[in-house]
Amino acid sequence: MSQKLSEAEVNRRLIRLRNLEQLHAKAKARIAQQDETIAELRQQMTEMRQMFEEVIERQQIRIAELEKMVFGRKPKGKDDSASGPESDNVSTPRPPDAKSSHRRPIPPADQITNIELVPVSGCHSCGGPLVDIQIHLRYIEDVLLPALMEQAAKTVTKLEVEQGYCTKCGAYSSGRGLRGQEVILGPHVRLLITYLVTLMDLTYNQVTTLIQDLYGLNVNRGDIAGILATSAKGYLPEYERLKQSIRGGPGAHMDETSWRIQDQGMTGYAWVMVSSTSDDVVFRTGSRGKGNAEALYGAGYQGIRITDCYGVYKNLSGLHQVCWAHLYRVARDLSQMEDLTNEKRTHCKQFHAELGELYAMLRGYLAEPFDQKRRAKQQDELLVRVDELALPYPLDPKKLVDLKGRLMTYRHALFTCLTHEGIPADNNKAERHLRKLVIKRKKSFGSKTITGAHNLAVLMSVAWSTWYRDRTNFFPAMVELTALK
Repeated sequence: MSQKLSEAEVNRRLIRLRNLEQLHAKAKARIAQQDETIAELRQQMTEMRQMFEEVIERQQIRIAELEKMVFGRKPKGKDDSASGPESDNVSTPRPPDAKSSHRRPIPPADQITNIELVPVSGCHSCGGPLVDIQIHLRYIEDVLLPALMEQAAKTVTKLEVEQGYCTKCGAYSSGRGLRGQEVILGPHVRLLITYLVTLMDLTYNQVTTLIQDLYGLNVNRGDIAGILATSAKGYLPEYERLKQSIRGGPGAHMDETSWRIQDQGMTGYAWVMVSSTSDDVVFRTGSRGKGNAEALYGAGYQGIRITDCYGVYKNLSGLHQVCWAHLYRVARDLSQMEDLTNEKRTHCKQFHAELGELYAMLRGYLAEPFDQKRRAKQQDELLVRVDELALPYPLDPKKLVDLKGRLMTYRHALFTCLTHEGIPADNNKAERHLRKLVIKRKKSFGSKTITGAHNLAVLMSVAWSTWYRDRTNFFPAMVELTALK
């Protein structure tokens, strides 16, 4: 039998119920808020994890690139790629040298300076007489070492310079200028020093040692610096002519590298511009700013600039062709990154293969005879492939995202080589010429002054261009350029 509650008990329980309902509502709201907070924290954790993974991935790629710069590339293995699309994953052994490569060619008759008979008096075995004696020809090629010559190779000319006093105006006149030192170095040794420093890439110490050992001539560092400065002034007209010649061609390659200059705080850069149709080359030293590229190409340049994707080359005058070899190397290096996950590395290898196929198609088209209509059609075909290749994909590492963005940024400059005859698809020519300065930088550590760096740029430009033009006539040609007769 139920017990009837008192009114006070009912009121107490109603108050308790209302309190519970209020607490329940607050708890429900709190739980909902906590659920939202947890969801937000989970989203933040996911984003932070993704961000950290991207940072770690970028750092791993950067570390791998630095290791390659410091320690060099690992030996080619089964899965390594070579430097071009046509040689990927193929280990090509070096063919054996032909026997003829170990034999020197017979000198032409006009080069023979001596004829010497080598007689035979009897049999070497028993001492008996010989009959049917025949002549067999052999040749000895040699050079005259100055230090072994009976007559010294060094010449010393004593100048007896007349000077007289004018009784009419009271001035002195002499047969030649008398300012400067009493002993100076002649034009031939100045030319030799220019040759050794530029083409032979010798340091100042090596130059002084070689000239001392061969000619018994003492030359110090100050002499060399002064000779280079004087020679650079003499070759300035040819330096300017080379720039005009390269600018007048259909295309010009350009690249840059660091070049330390002591009086500039060990900063500085060296630039190179090379003709697309010849080996005429011009070097320039300065900063890494856009003004250096503009100074080399010149105002209102109308040719085609062939460069990598460095930003200063983007908005210069004239048409643009970006280096496909550079784009391809970035994709190749990315496909070989061991620090990527297997899934991402497989994805990068696929991108690398597809880009290599596209590059190979471009090279094949360039090997065909030039036909404007066919080339325009081929360009449209390749652009469609580029657009497909550059589509974003979830597995793209940051570096691949950047590479795809670069393809789209320079989409207009990817196939200029197709529609303009004689323009290559890569900037390898500039890189090869710039390599000369890279090697010299490793040996000499740069220049002391900005003036010295400028002098070196002038001399290297004229010397290498002259050497490539006619190696056998290098010294006479260099003499003609400054009338050093």
